[in-house]
Amino acid sequence: MAIINYTPKFLEDMVRVTDFLTEASSTEQALIAYDIIQHGIQTLVNHPEIGRISTRSDFRELVISYGNTGYIALYRYNQLTDIVTITAIRHQREVDYH
Repeated sequence: MAIINYTPKFLEDMVRVTDFLTEASSTEQALIAYDIIQHGIQTLVNHPEIGRISTRSDFRELVISYGNTGYIALYRYNQLTDIVTITAIRHQREVDYH
């Protein structure tokens, strides 16, 4: 079972995502999205290579469905240490990671 680590950049992205949803919809929607994202990321504990290979070298992208769209988590998996490092997250409609 892989260990999940989060970078400060990912944590900043999560604040940005939840702040946006709180302003655009509601706190409840932001909390639902947060839970769905965390549940998706927990999939990597047992299946760390499930994400598609990213255009960024040595990275993968995990697509997390949410309603009609969803989020994409950028991560790196180290097979030697069995550690998944989540580096960023963005909405699918965003062009790139911030």
